[in-house]
Amino acid sequence: MSKRFLYIMLVGMMAVLGMGGCSETNEDATSLDQSLYSVKELLQLDAAKVKSIQVVYGDGTRMVLDSKQDIEPIIKRVEPVQAKRMTGNEEPGQPGFLFYMDVMQGEQEIRVASEFEVNRQSYTMEGPELNELNRYMVELGRSHNPELLPGYTISE
Repeated sequence: MSKRFLYIMLVGMMAVLGMGGCSETNEDATSLDQSLYSVKELLQLDAAKVKSIQVVYGDGTRMVLDSKQDIEPIIKRVEPVQAKRMTGNEEPGQPGFLFYMDVMQGEQEIRVASEFEVNRQSYTMEGPELNELNRYMVELGRSHNPELLPGYTISE
């Protein structure tokens, strides 16, 4: 074999190995995505257009808020919350839910929950801002119904 042939083979093998090592499937790329996204932007929330919020707590208690003085503090606490794309490899969380909100924005109803879906992609809320939102929502609910979520303690 000539040196030239060996050189071409070596360069070809390196190119093939390099291309194979650089490629990744969409599933791999998604599972590695640890980026945080704005819940406000994902759900396209616009505080100025919110007409009412129906809150449903994990114990079945429902509360409808339709005054600006009730809505503004909630939206203010939702806006900074971040979400992470779910990959399907997450550890199962606790059963049930603390609360979710159906936000009426114009004629559109937007579900705000600890896990939500946008364009067939699932997200989960995260971060210290979520703790503040959870704390506020439980305190708000208990101000209307002191028996709300018995046994649940608010963590600081």
